[in-house]
Amino acid sequence: MRVVPLDDPDRLLALHRAGLLAAGGIPGLDRILRIARHALDAPMITFSAVGTDRQVFVDQIGLPEAWADAGETPLSHSYCRLVVVDDAPLVVTDAATDARVRDNPATTEADIGAYLGVPVRSPDGHTLGALCVLEHVPREWSDREIATLGDLAASVEAELRLRETTQELGDQRSSESLERGFEESMTALAAATSRSWTVGAVVRAIIDNGTAATGATVLTLAIHEDDTLRYFDTQTYLAEGVERWITTDIAVPSPMAEAARADETVIIPDASALSAWPTFAEALVSRRVESFVAVPVGNTDSGVKAVIGIGWNRPIVERALPRSVTRLTVLARQGFDRAHSHQAARDHAALLESLVLPDTLPRVPGLDLAGIYLPPTAGQRVGGDLYDAVVRDDGRVALVVADAAGHDIIGSLVTSRVRTAFTMLSLDLRGPAAILDDVNRFLLRSSLTTYVTAVVAVIDVDAGTITVANAGHPQPRRRHADGTVDVIGPSGQPLLGLQSVDYEEETVSFAPGESVVLFTDGLIERRDRPFAVGEARLEHEFGSAGDARAGTTVDRLVSLLPVRDDDLALLIARRVSAGNAMPGLDLRWAADRLELRDARARISDWLDGHDRLDDALLVATELLTNARTASAPRDAEITLRARCGDEGITLSISNAGPPLPSADRTMPDHAQSRGRGLAIASALADTAVHNGDGRVTVTAHLAERGRPQEARAGF
Repeated sequence: MRVVPLDDPDRLLALHRAGLLAAGGIPGLDRILRIARHALDAPMITFSAVGTDRQVFVDQIGLPEAWADAGETPLSHSYCRLVVVDDAPLVVTDAATDARVRDNPATTEADIGAYLGVPVRSPDGHTLGALCVLEHVPREWSDREIATLGDLAASVEAELRLRETTQELGDQRSSESLERGFEESMTALAAATSRSWTVGAVVRAIIDNGTAATGATVLTLAIHEDDTLRYFDTQTYLAEGVERWITTDIAVPSPMAEAARADETVIIPDASALSAWPTFAEALVSRRVESFVAVPVGNTDSGVKAVIGIGWNRPIVERALPRSVTRLTVLARQGFDRAHSHQAARDHAALLESLVLPDTLPRVPGLDLAGIYLPPTAGQRVGGDLYDAVVRDDGRVALVVADAAGHDIIGSLVTSRVRTAFTMLSLDLRGPAAILDDVNRFLLRSSLTTYVTAVVAVIDVDAGTITVANAGHPQPRRRHADGTVDVIGPSGQPLLGLQSVDYEEETVSFAPGESVVLFTDGLIERRDRPFAVGEARLEHEFGSAGDARAGTTVDRLVSLLPVRDDDLALLIARRVSAGNAMPGLDLRWAADRLELRDARARISDWLDGHDRLDDALLVATELLTNARTASAPRDAEITLRARCGDEGITLSISNAGPPLPSADRTMPDHAQSRGRGLAIASALADTAVHNGDGRVTVTAHLAERGRPQEARAGF
């Protein structure tokens, strides 16, 4: 066993380079710590960096509040320094009797009964600190547990290597000197196009930054599609007759069209050479443009064909393409190719999303279901969390919420496989414990070694029961009709994919007026607070939700997340009485007081997650707009009646005013406004018009998805 002095200069340099003694955590470590906590079933876990006079908790779960708030302790309270000094695992089965730690103040202050720590090393082999788990009572640590913690320490080291590499690249970029003037502008343009992930964004970046980068007076860009050129931002130099230049036939004479047709650069070195394109020249000369180039941007992997037009208020002396324009066209090609690649990635992410997340939740008599998935970052659509609900052939409803380690494609792949297995096993009428048994066996035999936590529940609406099984996952909460909240289902059973297990299940009552919430730890766990605080806040908010619809409660709980550093899956099931029909919505306004924003908000709250909410909002908006415009007198009353049932949504809007034709559903001429809203509504719903007693009533029926539309005259 080698001895590592804590003040070894090379080790201290590695600590400084890794930045572990400074404030702030390291993204990605929190999930590793959670996996370690679940895998080793220990209440406290830390990754501690050890300096010469203190240990710093780079990340931790479950430490005493005073230690967690301080973020560090003196070395007198550190077990981890022994791991660093010996550069070897430290295994303490009984802290009270182990001579190495029994006199350490932390033994009593943190109520430590047992400890297991393994070294965490820098890329060049220096021991930086320890990944450790702590128990409040004595505990024997198995060889498998020591090996598991060692594997997770290797994951911590991988995160540190990634961070160091990223920092080195950043330092390298910042150390490079930038040329003044042209180079600064071109760098800004390069940055703008590199951040542009769609073709439209690339176009915008070129237009917004290209003028300064090329020193131009005017700059435009046209996309070449079939036999047309679609111009962008032509108003910058074609103030007069701009309509003519939004989209033109490629046969219309212009330098841009010639460059597109021939796929060759057109250079107009001075004002006298503009005479070949009189109409184009007139617009340019009015802006004092004396030279112009049109450069085709083709042959890109994206398939985009574009032409960039640039004009200056001086002649091109060299009568050749300026270097700045060459750089601009290279950046444009790269931008379009990057946008194409990003769109392909988005399509791939959308495919993953369709495999991982349900399109809609089933509609079940006596049950109100709502769920949500929030990704870990704005740029990533799916991670390792999932939720789903399946109606079985026996009428029972199976629910699942699961969390696969990792935010990468492997986590999403495992999640999609777990969802598929859950669906098939649920339809096979298996119970929650049997489902977890089979999924666990599948993962143990799989080449994908990602761990998964999961909770599965089966609701029997007729019997008024819910049966729950749990694999290392946060336990579901049940809200009773009186607002009290309790924890349901087994706990303490291992994660999926870790070891062979016979999972247990528990059946409890689930009566009308009660709700249950299944969730991943992204809802309750925060880097800046103990786990128990998040659980207590969830229970308070869930209990305070009242008998709100499931979708409203989902929104309430998600509002607990002003800052999110993890993905989240959340599923709520609410029992309702069989005859508890959804109440109708009746609204009325004076025409001159009707605010469409208010109307849309109230309809949205009423439907709350219905799969045709967006269509209903559009139909209501168009019909209310028509009613407000046509009302006579201006303060006449407008009414809206809305009903939602098994066959769909029915909206009825009534106003005082002139009769409305009921037969024609075609879009009126562009110059006419009357009837346009009705034509739009009729494209989405079955509509009927009734004129009588000086009022016009339009009724629109939106059928449930999968049901045919049926003509309806009213309620």
